Order: sequence, then structure tokens, then C-alpha cells
Amino acid sequence: MPEIAKTSELIREISASSQEQAQAGVRINSAVQNFTQVARHFAGISDEVAQNSAILSHRAEELSEAISYFKTE
Repeated sequence: MPEIAKTSELIREISASSQEQAQAGVRINSAVQNFTQVARHFAGISDEVAQNSAILSHRAEELSEAISYFKTE
């Protein structure tokens, strides 16, 4: 009978470990999904910054041309 009790205890431990692993898997999956959302958000921000940079560069060129008239020597 001690073998049956020991086997039962081992099965309970395996079951508990399996549940813990399943819960950890759910938490990892959630973290990966959050990371993906953040990465997408940053990619969108990066695109917006690049567009604004190009606009600002173009406007700086226009301003430089406009003020070149006022250069003194």
C-alpha cells in the first residue's frame, strides 16, 4: 500500500505542476500579445515621426530659400 500512496502523491504533484505550467503559458501568451501591441504602436509612431521629419526638412529648405534674399555681405 505504501507504493500506491506514493504513486498517488506523485500524480498529484505532476497534476499541480501541469496546472502551474499551463497558467505560466497563459501569462507568457498575454505578455507576448501586449508586446506585439506596443511594437505596433511604436511602429506607427515611427512612421509618423518620419513623415513629420520629411515635412520639416522640406519647410526648412523653403525657409532657407526665402531668407537667402536677405543675406548681407
